[in-house]
Amino acid sequence: MNRFFVFLFFIFIATTSQAGPSKVLQEFITWYSGTFTNTSQWKSDTTLPHYLLEVKEIWKDQKEEGVTWLFEQVSFVNKPDVVFSQFFLKLSESGKGRYEMEIFTINSLFDADKMRKPDGFDGLSPDDLEPLGECVMAGKKADENKFNFATPNSRNCKISDFQGSYHLIDLSVYKEGKIFRKFDGYNDDGDRVLGIKDDRGAIFIKKQPGKR
Repeated sequence: MNRFFVFLFFIFIATTSQAGPSKVLQEFITWYSGTFTNTSQWKSDTTLPHYLLEVKEIWKDQKEEGVTWLFEQVSFVNKPDVVFSQFFLKLSESGKGRYEMEIFTINSLFDADKMRKPDGFDGLSPDDLEPLGECVMAGKKADENKFNFATPNSRNCKISDFQGSYHLIDLSVYKEGKIFRKFDGYNDDGDRVLGIKDDRGAIFIKKQPGKR
């Protein structure tokens, strides 16, 4: 009898070690993955760039326990081959109901179609990446319809040099297919030009299959 329970214990350990993300974290991955645009926001303010945001899970067979890798690419709706930004996102659970998303980059931008191919990341691994400053976002599920993430050290999380230095400070992902990202922005003189005071951010809506 004792041997039987020992056998069950080892089966339990083996199953746990191979387990993927929790049910709640898998919800976030599902909501955050897909193709999004800021078309509705852009139509009301055409001074904004017309962005195309694509997010997909990669390296599903990677061996690091409790870690999911996502790849995020921003290009332009009218020029989908022109890349604005590309990031690798390391997603993990940091505690009960708490999550971390660390942002990584690589030396040079990929061709935009690379992420759109099933084998686009063959030959690459997490060992090829470098962490992007202090870009670690802490998050949780705020309610049944939304996840909130924030970057505690946003001033040290520079994600773009476009018309100044832009720092990602807030990310909200909604079940309905919406993403809201808020930035802290500084011009070349170090003056704040975008941030909490004016409450601006980028709003992306998920594209439905078969719709343009």
